[in-house]
Amino acid sequence: MLTRPHHASLAVLPIGDSEVDALFSDLGSSKTVVIAVSGGRDSLALVGLLKVWVDRRRAAGKKPPDLHSVTVDHGIRPEAGDEAQHAAAVSAQIGIPHTTLTLDLSPATNAADPISQNQARNARYEALCEHAIRIGADALVTGHHLEDQAETLLMRLARGSGVRGLAGMKAHRSIRDTTDVASGVTLYRPLLGVSRKRLTATLEAAGIDWCDDPSNDNPTYERARIAAAQDTLDQIGLTKTSIFRTATRLRDADDALDWTTRHALQDIPELRAAWHEAAWAVVPQATFSDWPTELAVRALEYLLTAVGGTTAASRTEPLSRSRLEGLAARIRSRTPFTVTFAGCRLAATELRLEVFREPGRDGLPIARLKRDGPTVWDARFVMTGPTTIGDQGCAYAFASLEKDARFDVEALRAAKQADTVFASQPRHAALALPLVIAADALIVPITTLENAQQQRDFGTWSRQVVTPPWEPHK
Repeated sequence: MLTRPHHASLAVLPIGDSEVDALFSDLGSSKTVVIAVSGGRDSLALVGLLKVWVDRRRAAGKKPPDLHSVTVDHGIRPEAGDEAQHAAAVSAQIGIPHTTLTLDLSPATNAADPISQNQARNARYEALCEHAIRIGADALVTGHHLEDQAETLLMRLARGSGVRGLAGMKAHRSIRDTTDVASGVTLYRPLLGVSRKRLTATLEAAGIDWCDDPSNDNPTYERARIAAAQDTLDQIGLTKTSIFRTATRLRDADDALDWTTRHALQDIPELRAAWHEAAWAVVPQATFSDWPTELAVRALEYLLTAVGGTTAASRTEPLSRSRLEGLAARIRSRTPFTVTFAGCRLAATELRLEVFREPGRDGLPIARLKRDGPTVWDARFVMTGPTTIGDQGCAYAFASLEKDARFDVEALRAAKQADTVFASQPRHAALALPLVIAADALIVPITTLENAQQQRDFGTWSRQVVTPPWEPHK
């Protein structure tokens, strides 16, 4: 439904031109910015404010980034097409190029498995990120505001979240995809500290219409129920502003706990995690028995993320906090056990925890070696090599030794190549190493960095530890 400005909210001051410099200061070094715009008031206010900021930078003799507004039409609601057209019209009116990305998530298409709000959101972010990469953008900006942050904290509080969940949404974070170590795109939420009333006043002052999404008031959805309860919360002092302030302080605490965990794993000898070049890790049992529960859980999550490959990279939901706490408690008990979880094989003894990549039933992915740069395989190894191998054409990076039916392991053993792999690494590490093939014929297993250097004609690899692409456990 289209809403026209009526200026009743001008008792609340619109965002002034001088304020935009502080709001968008983190974007100062960006070259190309994608703006996620739905046609609603929040994202349209964001588009207008970014245009003001870009114009101010240009007038001050500073090079501004290029702006591109993008709308994702899921095909779920019939009015979404009209909202996309309105977003395009407003963008054109203020001089910003616009693109509509169309997804087919409609109930008719997905009748057997209806799409949830979370699935729709994940699909939207994936589409936005892919578009940003396609046009060479280095920033994706969304219009999340103060009320969104307060509602997020309350929703997570209702689920019994810990420090990280109650810290709410991050103001910015890097975005990963499932094939590259990093997409090169950073997600920014510059309006987290700005109220919806001020954004509305800003649109009204500019004379810009907006669309209201009826689902925002639908009590079927948790966020709508939380928003409806805000007046009651205000009466007992739980205002949106106070909740936002709490989230900000908890974010500082969360960052401090993360820093402490990573520092200990990397720099404290008796707690240090040993990272092996074949992408597996060993951690002393003391890391879990001597640490507070919060740090032990974070250490475990860090290990699962670093070793978990594309399982971690493609995860759209956080790991279960309860499951992580349960695993940490089992490790503390010093009772040996082996378990698979989150794309990893965890083997605990009285003295240490070993974490390996678990290929799973279907084996690990195939990735075609790129002609124009390195290829990331399983979000763990950077594969580099010639664009062709002899006359065979492009090569592929590929695993695993025993659980992948795409090649004959016994033929490998006859050639004594598999034995070389197993001799240089623990069996479970070797099973998740990449192999290089050309024209469907195995060329060489990549076993160690030294071997990779000797086998330069067949490609080399190096270890990458990457940042989680999802909001961590709550």
